[in-house]
Amino acid sequence: MQDEKVGKGKVTFIQGDFFNDTWLKEIRFFCALNPELYPKWALQHTKLLAPLPTGNLIYLESPHHKDPLAPSPPFTSPSKAYMEHLSHPSEKISYNNKGLINADPF
Repeated sequence: MQDEKVGKGKVTFIQGDFFNDTWLKEIRFFCALNPELYPKWALQHTKLLAPLPTGNLIYLESPHHKDPLAPSPPFTSPSKAYMEHLSHPSEKISYNNKGLINADPF
């Protein structure tokens, strides 16, 4: 284990047809984008995914322990950010002065 404070992670393997439109795999693209682009990112993902409940987004959440106010990529990417943006595609999401999401994604 590299970081005792973070603890062990969890891995789930999913086997499927890459060309099937019911899922997308997101690896470190969200965190590389300027946060101003998150609404467009969410809208594009909702266009590409099959409708719920069959559509699934598989993502690697990283980095989620980085300071949300750090000025350059990779930007912090906590679960709440993914959920809030995907729950409200194309909408501007409110962040507080600490760089954290104000709203509850559910």
